Amino acid sequence: MITLLALVFAAATQASGPIGEEGRTDGFYVAQLAVPDVDGLEREWAVPGEGVNVTGTSELVRNKATFTTISFGGCTKDAAGRCRITVAYQIFAPDGSYYGGRESSERATAFDGPMSDPAQMYLGGAYMGVRIEPGEALGKYRIRATTTDEIGHKTVVTERVLTAVEAK
Repeated sequence: MITLLALVFAAATQASGPIGEEGRTDGFYVAQLAVPDVDGLEREWAVPGEGVNVTGTSELVRNKATFTTISFGGCTKDAAGRCRITVAYQIFAPDGSYYGGRESSERATAFDGPMSDPAQMYLGGAYMGVRIEPGEALGKYRIRATTTDEIGHKTVVTERVLTAVEAK
């Protein structure tokens, strides 16, 4: 089962350094995160300091939601000093077949607002939740995030592999 949560923050919190699977193009940088707890991620991200310590996961535990999102930096600001970042998530099952998500034409807004320092890392506000239900295959699921800097017309594609396992 797939759930998309579009949580757009009024102001993104900054952090230094990448977390998760990474990609970059022309100064636009994206890192994909996978976490078992969205609230915990937001609390950890909000702690001031030189970096952020995020409790991530590499597993999809059957019947328990796992969430993926992106962090980004290096976006292009418009004349008003705003950045607009969108993301489309797609999931591929262990056999390589399409499991679900959004097509790139159905992007969710991860950030749309003023940017104090685009060189810093910001947490995107669009999450996708995944829960492997009874009867669904265990194994390696690939989560692809196609992230676009809409003002700079730059796109970065990242993939994160999460292994579906039985609940303990």
